[in-house]
Amino acid sequence: MRKKGINFLILSCLCLTLVFNFFIINKAVSAEDSYSVKYKTIFNANEITDLDRLYNIAKSNSFSKNTSINPAKMTAINARDKTKQIVPTYTATQLLKIEKTEDGMVRKSFATTYFADVKSSYLEDQYREQWDGSLSVRAYSTVYYSIISNQGINYYKLSKVKGGWYKADNTVSLSNRQVTISNQGFILGGGISNTILYKYPTSNSFSYLCPSSWPPVAAHTHYFPGCSTSVTLTRGGESWILRLPNNLPPTL
Repeated sequence: MRKKGINFLILSCLCLTLVFNFFIINKAVSAEDSYSVKYKTIFNANEITDLDRLYNIAKSNSFSKNTSINPAKMTAINARDKTKQIVPTYTATQLLKIEKTEDGMVRKSFATTYFADVKSSYLEDQYREQWDGSLSVRAYSTVYYSIISNQGINYYKLSKVKGGWYKADNTVSLSNRQVTISNQGFILGGGISNTILYKYPTSNSFSYLCPSSWPPVAAHTHYFPGCSTSVTLTRGGESWILRLPNNLPPTL
């Protein structure tokens, strides 16, 4: 009789363990699947897509302050002597949509755009002796993403990146265009994502959808989801490599 009681106690403990593990696993799965649950839109805004208007907003630094943007700097690297020129950047973040579930879970969708102006005098050559403040090339990129909070941590779900290079100086040629799309970070539900995609546009504009299978990730100082662009700019026998990052700010 005593043996049966011990067996019953052991069986009960095993059952409780299984139930506990099931709860923990499903809690993680629920967090991981938080982007597939039913949301109701409670706010919707028209996106500003006119680049000139968006550029002016970014430059005046008077647009949305819904998120804290990680400062970015565009670098112009001389291909011959590797000297660097830091190019100032301008940014604007648009809050596009707010959604909410019946149990109070909130999802916000954003578009963060970066601009960088490369002045003609940044591309110095032997034929230019005076400062030339006219625009040579403007690089720009936009990252579309949504944010959901889980246990006080913000997770990013990337959906799309687009951008390009506007050339105002006909003496400049562009080549070796590259777009790097990163989904690096700590995965919602557990684990680390190191996914990176490389794209090579053949024109001065690009637009890429991010794989829907990419999980939401939290950014860290060494893991940045987002987008960065690179292009080689040539004029007067000299070449520069221009790099513009558009990485989302750390959340951990």
